[in-house]
Amino acid sequence: MKEAEVEEIDLLHKENVFGAAWLIRYFYGDTTMEEVQVTKIKLDGEALLYKGRNTEGEVDEDWQKLEISDNVISATIDSVYEAVWLRLKK
Repeated sequence: MKEAEVEEIDLLHKENVFGAAWLIRYFYGDTTMEEVQVTKIKLDGEALLYKGRNTEGEVDEDWQKLEISDNVISATIDSVYEAVWLRLKK
């Protein structure tokens, strides 16, 4: 995103063309995992942030860090990277 000089991407835009981005996350202090569709992603300095929509349709109010060590299950991040890559290389 930095090389393409793109700061934010709406992953719902042209979802039927580029595909959706899903991941499984959890938050410290909570043992519940949830599947979320990544709706937006942005670069804030060196940090990659996202907003997700859970299966009940609730969308994050605040930006979340897209870091494996924090709250994202590593095996689920591929669809996010692919969705971003396809939009950048359009």
